[in-house]
Amino acid sequence: MSTVARQFLVVVIGMLLTARSHATQPAAGQGDPRIDAYVRGEMARQKIPGVALGVVRKGIITLAQGYGLANVEHDISVTPSTIFQSGSVGKQFTAAVVMLLVEEGKLSLNDTLPKFFADAPPHWRRVTVRHLLTHTSGIPDYTDGTIDYRRDQTEDELVRFAHGLKPEFEPGARWNYSNTGYVILGAVVRKASGQFYGDVLRDRVFGPMGIRTGRIISEEDIVPHRASGYRLSRGVLKNQEWVAPRLNTTADGSLYLSLQDMLAWDAGVRIGKVLKPESWRQVFSPVSLNSGKTFPYGFGWSVENFAGRPAQRHGGSWQGFKTHIARFPEDDLTIVVLANLAQADPEKISDGVAAIIDPKLTRPELKPLPSVDAAMEGRVRRLLADAVAGTLTAKEFAYVRAGFFPEAAKAYASMLREAGELRSVTLLENRELGDDRVYTYDVSLAQRTLRLRLAVAPDGKLAAFNLSPAPSAIGVVAPPSQSPTPRKEAAAMSVATGTFDVKLSPQTLADGSADATLGRLSIDKQFHGGLEGTSRGEMLSARTAVNDSAGYVAIERVTATLDGRKGTFVLQHGGIMNRGQQQLTISVVPDSGTGELSGLVGTMSIRIADGKHFYGLQYSLK
Repeated sequence: MSTVARQFLVVVIGMLLTARSHATQPAAGQGDPRIDAYVRGEMARQKIPGVALGVVRKGIITLAQGYGLANVEHDISVTPSTIFQSGSVGKQFTAAVVMLLVEEGKLSLNDTLPKFFADAPPHWRRVTVRHLLTHTSGIPDYTDGTIDYRRDQTEDELVRFAHGLKPEFEPGARWNYSNTGYVILGAVVRKASGQFYGDVLRDRVFGPMGIRTGRIISEEDIVPHRASGYRLSRGVLKNQEWVAPRLNTTADGSLYLSLQDMLAWDAGVRIGKVLKPESWRQVFSPVSLNSGKTFPYGFGWSVENFAGRPAQRHGGSWQGFKTHIARFPEDDLTIVVLANLAQADPEKISDGVAAIIDPKLTRPELKPLPSVDAAMEGRVRRLLADAVAGTLTAKEFAYVRAGFFPEAAKAYASMLREAGELRSVTLLENRELGDDRVYTYDVSLAQRTLRLRLAVAPDGKLAAFNLSPAPSAIGVVAPPSQSPTPRKEAAAMSVATGTFDVKLSPQTLADGSADATLGRLSIDKQFHGGLEGTSRGEMLSARTAVNDSAGYVAIERVTATLDGRKGTFVLQHGGIMNRGQQQLTISVVPDSGTGELSGLVGTMSIRIADGKHFYGLQYSLK
C-alpha cells in the first residue's frame, strides 16, 4: 500500500472511531442511557413534541441526537438536521456581526444612536451601541402588548415605533432585558455596513463558521427539514401563532438553525473564529453599570457562574420554539437543546444533562437560610395576597419585564388561587445581582409549593417577580422502564455494548479513477458482546489538502444475534472531520431489520480505548 493510501486509511479510521479514551467504560453523553432516559422523561413531563440535543466535550461531538417529532401532523422525527427557530439565542449571532463591524472601524461600541438615526428622540442621545448589546439602554422591551405581531412592519417602522417607548432608566444605570435594543442593532448594522444584517451574518459568520443551513426566518420559502412550532392551550397541543413576515426578520432572534448549525457555531466560538481574541473577550465580559458594579451579561450571552463554574449561556423563545445553549469553558463542555414547544424548559434539560455528564455541574439545591429578613417576609406575604386579589400595583413594579401587566399578573393570580391557602414562606436565597438584591422563597400552599423569585432595586421597587412550581431534583433520573416516553418512542430504549474487530481493505473505484483523494474500502467486522455476529459493507471516502479534514459514507449489513434475537439489519454511516473536529452518525436504516430483528430502530456509537474497539447500540424493537 502506498504512503498516501496508508495516511488516508489512518484518517478514515480516525473518523470511523470518533472518540479516543483511555477509560474502559463508555463516556457519559456518548450512548449514555441515563441521558436518553432523562430527556425522554422531561419531554413526557413537559409535553414537548420534539427535541434536538447536542453535547460537545473537548471539541468532540459526543452526542447529536433527535428525540420525538419535528412535525406531529406528518409524523416526522427530529434529527440533527431538523430546522428550529432560534428565539433569542440568535442575539449572540447579532453581537458577532456588530463586533465584526467594530473591528473594521465602521462603528464603535461607544457610538451613540443619533450617529445612525438623525431623528432619534432626546432620550436616545446617551444610548450607545454597547448599551444595546448589554440590555442596559433603558429602552423598554417591545413585547409589552403594544405591538401588532400580525401587521407587517419594516425595520425603519419598528425603529420609529421604538422612538415612542418611554425610557425605563438612564442608560447604563441598570440591566433590563430588551428585545427592542437588538431590533435597533439590526438597523445600526444596516446603516454602518450598507447591508441587511442577515446578509452580513450569512456572508461573514455563517459561511466561515460552516453553518450550512442557518438563515433568516421565511415562512414562504421552501426550507428542507423545517420543524413545526407548537404551544399548549389548556393542555391541548396547538400550532404556533402566525407572525407577520417582516417582523420575523429582525436581529433580536429571527433565525432558522439546526442542531448541526449550533454545533458548528460552538466549534467556531471554541477556537475563536471570525473575531479577534480581544473581541471575543469583550463578548464574554460582564457589563459594568454606572454604579461601578457588574451584571453577569456580555454581548448576547449570560456569563453568570453555574454550580461555581464559569458559564456562558443563553435561551430563546419564539413562535412555538424554545432553545438553550450552555458552554462551560473550564470544563470544555457545551450542551445545546432545541425544542418545538412554547412552554418547554430546555434549560432544565440542559442542566440535567450537565449533571449526568459531570456531577460537579449539578445545580446546587437551595436550602432554608438560618437568618430571616422579617421585613422582607412581610412584604412577600402582602405581595402574594395582592396577587391573589388582583390588586398588584404597577408603581411598585417599575423595573419588571415589559408585559408583566396585565398578562403575567393575571396568570400568577390564577396559579395562586388554584394552589389554595398560604401556609408558609421559606427564604432560600438572599444575594446581590448587579445593583439589586435577589430573594428566592418557597411558598407553601394548601395544594402545592411554588418557588418565588423577586429582585429589589436600590430604590425599593421590584425589578423581578416570578412564580413557578418548586423544582424537583435535577440530575436524578428514573430507570428507562419507569420514564414515560413521548409518542413514536413508546418502546423503552435498550443498550447493547461490547467490542468489535474491523478490517478495512482498499478497493478500486468504480470509474477506475487514480485520484488519491478519493477512496473505496470494503468493511469486514466481527462483533462481540450484546451484539454477536459479523458485518460486511463498503465505504466511500474523501480526504482534502487540509490536514485532519475528510469525510466518508458507508453501508454495512449486520448478521447477528442482538441480546438473544437473531436476524439482520443495515447500518448507515456518515462522518465528517473538519480540521480535527469530528462528527459521526451511525443509524439503523429504517425497516431494514429481518427475522427476530424486524422493526429494529436505533443508533450506534463507537470508540477506541487501550487499543480495543468498543461499540454501544441504543435500540428498540417496534
